[in-house]
Amino acid sequence: MERFARRHIAEHPEVATYVAGPTARLDQLDDDSATVVLRSISPAYFFDYWGREDDFGPARRLPRMYAAPSQGEGPPFDVRGELAGIGAPTLVLAGEADFICGPRWARLIHDDIPGAQLLILEGTGHLGHVENPDGFATAVITFLASVHVGTE
Repeated sequence: MERFARRHIAEHPEVATYVAGPTARLDQLDDDSATVVLRSISPAYFFDYWGREDDFGPARRLPRMYAAPSQGEGPPFDVRGELAGIGAPTLVLAGEADFICGPRWARLIHDDIPGAQLLILEGTGHLGHVENPDGFATAVITFLASVHVGTE
């Protein structure tokens, strides 16, 4: 998120507030407040939100965040220790500018799943299927074709 803010702050000073939003104690927010945070930072989910605001802007009003179910209670969700047990063919796909699960995290996942394939979509953020549908579809179809060979 900080890299996103640095990359865009000159043209969009409001991104300075993005860093504080997702790092706020989300477990202390109700659903409506968490939704406001999500909608305000939604440009960060894209590599080039403002270059394609006509495409992505209308959907900015749609996402809804549900913060109430756990309120930060319970153990953190961490299944890294179980990744080595995945035996199914696996494609780890991430956008190069994904601030949630970008290349660093994708490589960690890839490295722990035996035989996994890794693909980083250039010029793409967290929502590759929306921002780069052709690249995303090609990656998935190519992967599925590679694991489907000989199973007919």
